[in-house]
Formats: sequence, structure tokens, C-alpha cells
Amino acid sequence: MPGVELWLLGTTHDDPLARFLLRSWLSHRSFRYQQSPTFVAPEWDEQQFTAMKAERPYMQELLRDEWGSEASDVLIDLCARSVAYEGDAHRDDLFAEKETETYWLEPEDRRWDAHRWVIDAGFPIYRDRLRDKSLAKDPYGALARLQEQSYCWADKADPNDRKKYRDKCWAERLIERLKKEDVGAQGAWAAAVVGAIHATRYDGETTASLLDAAGVKYRVRYLGWPPPKKYNPIGL
Repeated sequence: MPGVELWLLGTTHDDPLARFLLRSWLSHRSFRYQQSPTFVAPEWDEQQFTAMKAERPYMQELLRDEWGSEASDVLIDLCARSVAYEGDAHRDDLFAEKETETYWLEPEDRRWDAHRWVIDAGFPIYRDRLRDKSLAKDPYGALARLQEQSYCWADKADPNDRKKYRDKCWAERLIERLKKEDVGAQGAWAAAVVGAIHATRYDGETTASLLDAAGVKYRVRYLGWPPPKKYNPIGL
């Protein structure tokens, strides 16, 4: 495999601060390398991501109705922008398309109704974790609570419940992308943004384990929630 420095960034999907953590890490790393990543690979299919991103205003609407007019605008904005944040946290004013490719990892046949997801899954997460509406007035306290709750749920999740075919697809797509000439450029680096468990060696079928089996060298950084030792995390 080429000498590109590949990072597996293990994230927590329902942490409203995860977008900030990811963006901050990418910005700092690009400063250290003195160049932008060749690609950022989120665990999304482009069409599904676009549909999810379009639902962010609706998520804002639901949260405003739930928490009231005195709720922090910062809190509501961060929660809404956490929807599918892995797909565009590297954009905004960070990396332009001409310098950093968004390399989509998800199988194209994995699609669902984005609007329904917000109603049935996305919105209830924040509603149920911040039942005391008075807390929504303080963005710092509310975000800290929501992040803590996100980590508690991550601790309870069963890694065996994950869809292992996704790991297989992501690893295969990363291996294919690493064959292109641009990753061989001097100082080249790239990042794959996946759920934290996929960036562990919990079993032989995680993304990390499959990359190991293929002889791909990579580094790992967990952004936020650190997987417990029983999950065989890398570098912890």
C-alpha cells in the first residue's frame, strides 16, 4: 500500500458536540501536516447524506417546539447540525472540494426515509435526554448533559448488533481508494470517519481488523467516547 497516512476516526453519532470535535481534529491535523487531507471518507452514501442534511431545519423546528422559545439558539443549532455531521464537518470554510475529496463509504443500497428518521429516531434522542426544558436555556450545561448521555448509551450498546457487511464494504472501498496515485504524494494523509466500535479490534470483522488483514497501515483516534478495554480499542 502507498505511504499515505490513513487515520480511522472513531466517533459517536448522537453526540451534539461530535461535529465540533471532528472539525477541530481535522483542522489541527492539517496544520501539523501543513496540507489538507487527500480525502475524508464518511460512513455515508452521498444520496442518503444529502437527504439527511436537508432535514436539519426540520430538526431545529422540532427542538424549538419541544424546548420552547427561551431555549439556546446555540444548543438547537448544534443539535440540528449533528444530523449526518460526518458527511460535511470537513467542509464549510475548512477544506474546499478541489483540495479534499469526500469519499463516500456506505453501500448505495442502504437507504431510508430521512424525514421519518428525524421524527422516529433523531428528535426523540435529544427530547428524551433533556426532559427538563429549563436546562435548554444554558447551552453549556445542556450540551454537557447530552454528551454524557451519548457516552452512557455507547457504553450500553452491543457491538454484536452492528451490521458487519458495512465494515466489509467500508474496508473494501478504502483499500480501493488507497490504490490511486494521489495518495502516494509526499506528505499525503486521509481520514475515514466511522463509529468508534468499527475502529477497534473487537472482532475480526471490524473495519480496523479487515484493514489489518489486508496489510493496510493506519492510525486511530477516538473523538469523544473512548471504547472500553473489552472492545480491544487501538492505542488506548
